[in-house]
Amino acid sequence: MKVEYLRTAKKSHMIVKEADYPFEQYALKMIQNNRIPCLLQFQVIIEDGKVEYCMM
Repeated sequence: MKVEYLRTAKKSHMIVKEADYPFEQYALKMIQNNRIPCLLQFQVIIEDGKVEYCMM
């Protein structure tokens, strides 16, 4: 697993690349589509067949 941080003037993002564990599809949908107070916003990015998880 590789973690990178992307900082801009207004926001910071944590990006998880090369995650060595698969997420269940229902768990990803639940985190993406629901506002859970204790969790950061979550986005799945798929580029060139590689999956990245971005927390904002």
